[in-house]
Amino acid sequence: MRRLDAAEEWARIDSILQPLGWHDMDQARLLLECGCEPSRAAELSMTQADQLGAWLEVDPEYLLGREQNPVVHPNLYHNVPSELWRAIITATTSHTLREVLVLKVRGMNLDRLRPGIGTDDPRSMLAVVLTLRRPLGSYVVETWQLWQPEPWVYPKSREHVLSVLLLLQALDARGFSGCYPRGLEISAEEMKALNKGQMHITAVLGHHRWPPKWDVQNFLQPAGLLASRRRNEIEQSLQHYGDWRAMLSDHR
Repeated sequence: MRRLDAAEEWARIDSILQPLGWHDMDQARLLLECGCEPSRAAELSMTQADQLGAWLEVDPEYLLGREQNPVVHPNLYHNVPSELWRAIITATTSHTLREVLVLKVRGMNLDRLRPGIGTDDPRSMLAVVLTLRRPLGSYVVETWQLWQPEPWVYPKSREHVLSVLLLLQALDARGFSGCYPRGLEISAEEMKALNKGQMHITAVLGHHRWPPKWDVQNFLQPAGLLASRRRNEIEQSLQHYGDWRAMLSDHR
């Protein structure tokens, strides 16, 4: 791909920045922190693109026009449930987590998720988004971090989805704010685009086009947990990854 000119580079940056809803002063502060010209007249250097990419979770090569997709794929460490647990715990104990969003494809049913069976069915795709507070100079801004934009099949099956939801319930019960998840539905095409790195998370969440029609906690109603199959799935998950409750601190 050809190198973009300055106007095209800044158009790509704005497409990521605008949905975040930052104040103009916050955006200006980010540019200063990354060594960019406030006038936006100059093309980005590789160093500037690297710094902006790290801040906004965007491939620096995309900002320069050398790559077509905004996100590097795959982010393998984002596809391990235990690492998602660790990220949630770290964000809550450091008081940087503002909200947890759970994205599912329209028509998805958690009962479709089964261990041991691989599938490309987009109805098995589920993603977790952490809204994080981050210091930017003397300011605090919010950014989004996308996890698990792939089918939750073996080794990421329903039992692992359940254990993540149980973790969020435990944190919510301990008084950590932002842990009770909000469910959002998106199209299969958009979930697949997120999975392939063809779309940045801001394109999906920035305008909140999909109302929270799906409450992810409904799957964990007490009546359902009485079923032996459901109970066994939870027990298997906790046995496989160990007792994640031991990772929780007593700090609020």
